Amino acid sequence: MKLIESPQTETNPELLDDWFSLMGNWEQLVRLFTNLIGNALRYTPENGKVEVELMRVEITNRSLLQIKVKDNGIGIPSEALPRLFDRFYRVDPARSHGSGNTFTKNTAGSGLGLAICRAIIENHQGIIKIASSLGEGTTVTVSLPIILES
Repeated sequence: MKLIESPQTETNPELLDDWFSLMGNWEQLVRLFTNLIGNALRYTPENGKVEVELMRVEITNRSLLQIKVKDNGIGIPSEALPRLFDRFYRVDPARSHGSGNTFTKNTAGSGLGLAICRAIIENHQGIIKIASSLGEGTTVTVSLPIILES
């Protein structure tokens, strides 16, 4: 996991305490990140790479915690990207996994994982974006508002 600090933390040490703090439903957030990281691990070969990056971003007087889950796995076909958050939708294994990829043999699921992730993110007033290239990997970017306690 990689933490990206802002230059502001050097000039205002008080920010360090709350820099990556996030208010929300703990159980939902655990489920969100377990699902996203689990997907990255599931669709990345044994010698592949999965990275989690945390960064605080400031957009229009709004502080957001941006979490990126990146992998160099099998990727997702571009035509499947618009439907990834549909309930029960699963990418066709014959097209996306190819033949001979043993690391994807245990990928059966209900197609609800990303739909649940989107609902959790919406409950926390955040956004999710997915970028992927077949054979090169996937990056999921989640941006959630940081609510600092007074």
